Amino acid sequence: MARRYRTTSHKRSLAERLGSENIMPDGMLYPVEPTDLAVFQIMRGRYPKNNRRR
Repeated sequence: MARRYRTTSHKRSLAERLGSENIMPDGMLYPVEPTDLAVFQIMRGRYPKNNRRR
């Protein structure tokens, strides 16, 4: 049976993978506060859905 752990990792959001940290566009890490997390959720919704591999 083929392993499926690789496909499940792509469905998790950036905030879920990093927990209390987030990645800025230049690759730096910074701690996420509740207000920043809300802004991140809004910004994430702006990206088109068709940029996924499937």
